[in-house]
Amino acid sequence: LAMLSVVAVFVPSFFMTGVSRSLFVPLSLAVGCAMIASFLLSSSLVPVLGVWMLGRSQGHTAEDGSDWVDRLRARLGKLLERVAPMRLALVAGYLVAALGLVAVLAPMLGREIFPPSGTSLFQLRFRAPAGTKFEATEQLGRAVLDEISAAAGPGNVAITLGYVGVQPSSYPINTIFLWTGGSHEGVLQVSLRPGAGLRLEPFQESLRQRFHEKFPAATFSFEPGDIVSRIMNFGAQTPVEVAVMGPDFAATRLFAAKVREELAKVPSLRDLQYGQALDYPAIQVNVNRQMAGQLGVTVDDVGRSYAAATSSSRFVAPNYWADPRTGIAFQVQVQVPQPRMQTLEDLRVIPVRGDGDATPLLGDLARIDNATIVGEYDRVNGQRMVTLTASISGEDFGR
Repeated sequence: LAMLSVVAVFVPSFFMTGVSRSLFVPLSLAVGCAMIASFLLSSSLVPVLGVWMLGRSQGHTAEDGSDWVDRLRARLGKLLERVAPMRLALVAGYLVAALGLVAVLAPMLGREIFPPSGTSLFQLRFRAPAGTKFEATEQLGRAVLDEISAAAGPGNVAITLGYVGVQPSSYPINTIFLWTGGSHEGVLQVSLRPGAGLRLEPFQESLRQRFHEKFPAATFSFEPGDIVSRIMNFGAQTPVEVAVMGPDFAATRLFAAKVREELAKVPSLRDLQYGQALDYPAIQVNVNRQMAGQLGVTVDDVGRSYAAATSSSRFVAPNYWADPRTGIAFQVQVQVPQPRMQTLEDLRVIPVRGDGDATPLLGDLARIDNATIVGEYDRVNGQRMVTLTASISGEDFGR
């Protein structure tokens, strides 16, 4: 009955869902199986061992001192006879000692659901200035890996895995869990050799200093690499994530800036930054609709010409050609080579073909200027939000 009462406490955990189920069901199974095993052993093995260990003293009395159990019982009895008259003082001393230990140890104990796992895995997210091309970001990622290897020492980095930029639209695998926001962003997963003798938190602190000196224009964020810490983040990239949201995105940005100023005052926070690129470089094209209409050109025609020049026609005019010999279909797309599109003047001379005979240039129909836009919109229940992410160093999560 006692065993079943203890095991019954863990039954509700099997009705949990989500992260709670992943955390508590294994714990419930471990404790429940241990209780059942202890009950079976106490009913079978323990009596046999008791008979085997105590059976040698059969026929002897407690007075001859041959049974160690009887000797222990006698000593315990004498001790209790001496302590019993001082029971009030003993209880008072116990309470004083217990409360004193609590007062001394409570400020030293951390307050968090799970302590750091002590693994040698971590994930590093690095961001070059917004708008950086993929090739430059890749070079930055290689330089960051070299710095990590140099800081860890020869042979102390077991394995690394990296991803730079965002997956193209033709990529057949959903990599949404990378959460990279553009060609300027990359993710590195690093596993240190277990016998390297490197403590993860001091090692990351040294890397922050090296990165600040070597790559002043880039930003870095250390994220957990083990599965337990990732689950405890509840989908966030870092242990600390503050989301600011509201119906007016401009006001949301202002409130997020105020929150960032306050978070920057917390000394134990590291890698404080916005989760989204809020000022991504862009090109603004304002079409003169009156002039375009006089030349027989629509805004759709302008968009198609612009897309083919800066990206590819596959996004606006899908075209497939079937090989008559093999029957395999190939996608045919028009794209101006990227090296030929370097300046705004290159965009202004793009021809735009409409329904009429005229083929005006884009610069004749539209005003083209440099601008900045929000590089990524994240939403919760349809409302756009701005997130602030940060890591913790030298302090527990509760404080």
